[in-house]
Amino acid sequence: MTLEQQLLQQIQLLPTNKKLELLNFVQVLASKNQMPHKNIPKRLGLLKDKLIVANDFDAPLPDEILNSFYEGKL
Repeated sequence: MTLEQQLLQQIQLLPTNKKLELLNFVQVLASKNQMPHKNIPKRLGLLKDKLIVANDFDAPLPDEILNSFYEGKL
């Protein structure tokens, strides 16, 4: 028995609502195969001079902000 025959046999056992769900799933899979993959080259330095990172970006946070993470206030 081929794979297609096995699939059809199992599909026939499903209730109508599950067949519709399966149809939607198969359509999504099929559409993913048809979409062209965009091979956009990555450009280094694209945001050069557009982003500013503070000198102290990795400095410890103040206690009040750290505590709010643990208290769920953020």
